[in-house]
Amino acid sequence: MANDRIEITDDMRAKLISEKERTGLGGIAILRDQRGNCPNGLTSDMIDGWRTGKRKSAKSEHLEWVIERYENYQPDPQILELTKEMRTFLKAERKRTGTTPAKLLENCDCEIPEGFHAHSVVNWMQGLTKTVNRTLWDFVLSEYAKLSGNAYRIKLTKAECDQLIGEEKRTGCGPTQIMRLAKKPLPPGLNGGTITMWLKGRVKTARRDHWEMVLRIYASLPDKKE
Repeated sequence: MANDRIEITDDMRAKLISEKERTGLGGIAILRDQRGNCPNGLTSDMIDGWRTGKRKSAKSEHLEWVIERYENYQPDPQILELTKEMRTFLKAERKRTGTTPAKLLENCDCEIPEGFHAHSVVNWMQGLTKTVNRTLWDFVLSEYAKLSGNAYRIKLTKAECDQLIGEEKRTGCGPTQIMRLAKKPLPPGLNGGTITMWLKGRVKTARRDHWEMVLRIYASLPDKKE
């Protein structure tokens, strides 16, 4: 073995495994933003290979730098490890409320953090990301917490559809007229096309606030003149 190389012992490997578990950083992450600071020739594959046992030796300066980098690393308090329990809770909130991440952000009543998108939440749920920004996590949970269990949407049974059809016949007002009478600004996603799909039975659920608003408008209208 070359003079500048050392054997990766079981104790060294255990140290690397322990530090990865503590910090959540693998080879790629530990080298991120370290160009110019790390020794020449050091790669993420080397670091991961030492830890997994695929590489049996290392340049001493490489290993010493990595160990020191791990020991000096302090996790950002704004970054949370995304645990299995967190993913399970998030999925349970989606199921409890009947609200997908896309619908959650589309209809939230506060400012969405800049650059934040629903696909990020989907990635959290699917375990495609290992960490999450605390501010974003708290934001999503607070928005879900505003929604009562499955009250956000209602099922459109035959009875609901018949009720709506009856109101249309009673008043002589179709979706277009109802939208003209609706108080502005309208709730996001409510339009004449939405009501038409209800009337034709093309959708099985409706946003509760949409449904109740339309029924209130119909209830305020007199019977059509014969």
